[in-house]
Amino acid sequence: MMQRPEPKGNIQPLWDLLGVHLAASENIRRTPMGPVADVKVAWQEYNPHEADKDKLDIARQWVFVTPASGAADAFSPKSPVVAGLQEALFLFPGALVQTGGVNQQYTQLIRTARQSGLIEWNKLLESDPLGRQMPISPNALARLEKSGNDELVLAYHIQKPPTEKPVGDAEGNPTGKTEKSAGLNVIVVADIDVLYGVFFALRTMGDDPRNPIPKWNLDNVPLVLNIIDSLAGEERFLNIRKRRPQHRELTAVSSLTEGAKEKRRDKRLKTDEEFEKEQKKVEDELDAKVKELDGLKKKDEIDQQQMIQELEIAVADARQRLELKKADLERQRDKSYLEIEQNLAGQVQRVQDRYKILAVALPPLLPLMIALCVFIVRRSKEGEGVPVDRIV
Repeated sequence: MMQRPEPKGNIQPLWDLLGVHLAASENIRRTPMGPVADVKVAWQEYNPHEADKDKLDIARQWVFVTPASGAADAFSPKSPVVAGLQEALFLFPGALVQTGGVNQQYTQLIRTARQSGLIEWNKLLESDPLGRQMPISPNALARLEKSGNDELVLAYHIQKPPTEKPVGDAEGNPTGKTEKSAGLNVIVVADIDVLYGVFFALRTMGDDPRNPIPKWNLDNVPLVLNIIDSLAGEERFLNIRKRRPQHRELTAVSSLTEGAKEKRRDKRLKTDEEFEKEQKKVEDELDAKVKELDGLKKKDEIDQQQMIQELEIAVADARQRLELKKADLERQRDKSYLEIEQNLAGQVQRVQDRYKILAVALPPLLPLMIALCVFIVRRSKEGEGVPVDRIV
């Protein structure tokens, strides 16, 4: 299990001053700097880039914040720092909990979707049968993740105006003088990775079929620059950075795409579940082999060296079986993905063709109906006042 480094200072007074803290577990560890609670990592079910999971290992701890997630105020419309942003990515973020402060104003800047929750950071890795540390499987992680109905807060804007208090002499008597205390103007973000240089490098990258991230058009860079400018009192560019073209997709196409994403997600979860079953089977066989060899050793039927050789053979066989099984499951998964994509492409094409036909056929109908009405009215008026015997 990975060991978390000991804290290099006591940050608790800062949290007390700000009136917020990171969501943490109830387990308390003793350190030279005092008791420390292990923080929790936020996760979210919503992923607007489900189709890219084949190319990227997108964990649910990649929290995509966007108004399309269903969050009431994913980006607070009350703050010019984040209002109007369309999508930002937070990698394994924490979550902020407000504890309150005297005369301090708290604005929730960034919120996750409702289908989100927290998990202790030390539960994100597990040991495989060969003793290697690996990311926990999605199914095992789903059993640990406890979703709630509350949206998590990833960023706060904390403000407090300067105050003045009377100054007394050595005996406490008023002197008529006042002492001015500094106010607060702080933005706290529960993820240091927003400053990660990769987000800035993505803006200079072109299209790459192997890397779909540049196509996501993330607003991480405008978010960081807006925070810095806002705290520095420079607000000229806050709204300019958030401008970008918006493309509206047909609702019918969006519905089909979401259905395809669900099918892909179900297939991926099924593949992970089958691999877990095979992994559990291999673990049980290895345990049985160890017990068998241990029994033979106790009966002096084999020596220590022979036991080690037998275990190495069993471990190598288990590794090969797991790799073959994983490759086979991935081939089946990719085949299913291809079928889903082909069906989706056909359905989308049919929907687009239908709307194209309607776009060509419907617009002329109204002018034709008006022309017909005008023709009938004029035709009827032409016969007014004309003798019946003269009408041909």
